[in-house]
Amino acid sequence: MVLSLANAFITVSAEVLAPPIIHNLTILPENPNDNNNLRCVWNIKEYNNEEFSVKVNWYVNGVLTNYSSDVIDASLTKQKEVWLCYIVATDSSGMSSDASAGVEITENAPVITGKIVGEVEKPKLPMFLQGLLDIFSKIFGW
Repeated sequence: MVLSLANAFITVSAEVLAPPIIHNLTILPENPNDNNNLRCVWNIKEYNNEEFSVKVNWYVNGVLTNYSSDVIDASLTKQKEVWLCYIVATDSSGMSSDASAGVEITENAPVITGKIVGEVEKPKLPMFLQGLLDIFSKIFGW
């Protein structure tokens, strides 16, 4: 018996282990002021279909804090601070990946309060529109 390997195919399959991959890490809102809560959001793809965990750390002006939630209350932030959300995703095989995103806390827009003194001038309409408005006002009693 003669064995020919001319048309033989060998199939080799191997499982490639990969860490969970972090996508689209960002802090919302993108331009926060000190009245906004900060929310660290992300997407993770685990190509090996393993369970994974996510650890969150927050830094303020480069210093590690003890906050580990994905949300930071606005009362903890101050104008001009730089907040960084750093996450590590680790799968059940112990493989991990990390990513970070940061924002600077901006100044609040000024709130203008007060009251109008005197009469407010109505905007002027072109003469033909004013004429039409006068006619309709007389007809309909506006």
